[in-house]
Amino acid sequence: MTSPHESHTTASSDSVIGSRLKPIREAAGFTQDFLADQMQKRGFDFTQSTVYKIETGKRKVTVAEAMALSEILESDLYALTATGDEEVPLIKIRLRTLARNLFTTVQSLDSGAHVAGMELVELEQEIENFESKFGKDATLTFGEDTATPRNYFHRLLVSASSHSPSGFLEDNDSEQDFELKNYLGLQSF
Repeated sequence: MTSPHESHTTASSDSVIGSRLKPIREAAGFTQDFLADQMQKRGFDFTQSTVYKIETGKRKVTVAEAMALSEILESDLYALTATGDEEVPLIKIRLRTLARNLFTTVQSLDSGAHVAGMELVELEQEIENFESKFGKDATLTFGEDTATPRNYFHRLLVSASSHSPSGFLEDNDSEQDFELKNYLGLQSF
């Protein structure tokens, strides 16, 4: 009588790894090129074609390669060799990938918000300098119109945002847009 662990033969394990690699790679958000590059960095002679051949069962995987693949994919060997419909490892990998992407995005947004905040303070200082030198009602030329520095800045934001996918500060103001306009003392046009 064989145990469940003895039921895998070398040939079946090789085909299982090949069939499992693609969904695990995709769950991790990696391309074949990226995976091949990561394998090369670990000293393996891998190309995109190598990954494709493994995924389609045309190339076997050595134990060392399987260990490196599981490390890159932040998975375990079980996920690469499990037979049947093993959704749990894929879900874990996808959740980990999404969490990592979210963390990276939040870090980027935090950094961007910090820079934007510093630029906003600098802008406020420039507007105050202008107003103290020329008065609060002094205007600047904007095309054929004139506007106070605060309204001029608002027009520049609206103009720039019309080219942005988010539509920041367009006529249908969101609550955040309204708060920014209020902070800058801007009127609607």
